[in-house]
Amino acid sequence: MALEISIPKEVELVEAFTINGEPFYIPNQTRLNLFLEYSALRRKEGDESASVWLTEQMLGEENYKKLCSYDGITEEQFKAIMNEVRLIVLGETEAKLSGKVSGRKTTRK
Repeated sequence: MALEISIPKEVELVEAFTINGEPFYIPNQTRLNLFLEYSALRRKEGDESASVWLTEQMLGEENYKKLCSYDGITEEQFKAIMNEVRLIVLGETEAKLSGKVSGRKTTRK
């Protein structure tokens, strides 16, 4: 029997952070391949490069560019955003791998 994988057409989103009252959303369900790519990049290029890449992947190109366009964002704030995204992704992935279910609030987009 062949393994059949179905990809959901709709993605549930969760608010990761806001800037000036504007919410930024990321997918509620993390793709395992994203975690694997993040892990490989982290080993090769370090935590910060991998976290920047992961943040861009989770926000999507358009929202990542919007985030980068905020002139007033500080390095500390950007690191806090990367950390929040990383915690959501790693927490979700670890929960999936251990059989635990995530209880994050979602919004359909």
